[in-house]
Amino acid sequence: MRRKDVFLLLLNSVNYNNPAYFGTGTKLTVLERSIAEPHVKILEPVADKSNEFVTLVCLATDFYPDHIELTWEINKKKTTDKAKSDYRAVQSNNKTYSISSRLRVSRNVWCNADNVFTCVAKFYNDTDRVIYVTDHVSGKGQLNKNVKSTKFAYILLLCKSCLYGLIILFLIWKLKHSFRKQS
Repeated sequence: MRRKDVFLLLLNSVNYNNPAYFGTGTKLTVLERSIAEPHVKILEPVADKSNEFVTLVCLATDFYPDHIELTWEINKKKTTDKAKSDYRAVQSNNKTYSISSRLRVSRNVWCNADNVFTCVAKFYNDTDRVIYVTDHVSGKGQLNKNVKSTKFAYILLLCKSCLYGLIILFLIWKLKHSFRKQS
């Protein structure tokens, strides 16, 4: 037998009628286009109706294939209790995918200017290599601004009240003084 005959014999012995079985969690993807890494962006938070919480939204867009996992970190520590991601990525007309994840935190946590919120996209390409793409935002310190504006409004109201009181005292003094002149 020649080498060519052995190859043809092996090729003919492959049975195409038996389906291939994969283990649980295995995902088989046939690539239709070139691989594209995701673009990750965190959107500014939206206030909850109760105004006690804010929701940060992370968008991962324009990636292919759809092998991706989004996670959240606060100050470089992974957080899962308040994070929810879409069940699966959505394919657009140009054959790329998009997915979102939401993180709900208290307004006090968001308003702390020292806190850094990071969205991590764990993207699996065609090799065994995993690519991490991140975006981060810092807390806005809004609570401090709100406290300062409240203090300013209170002081302004107090000053206006004092000025109003002085005007009333002046009018009373003027009335008493005019009654003394008449009598």
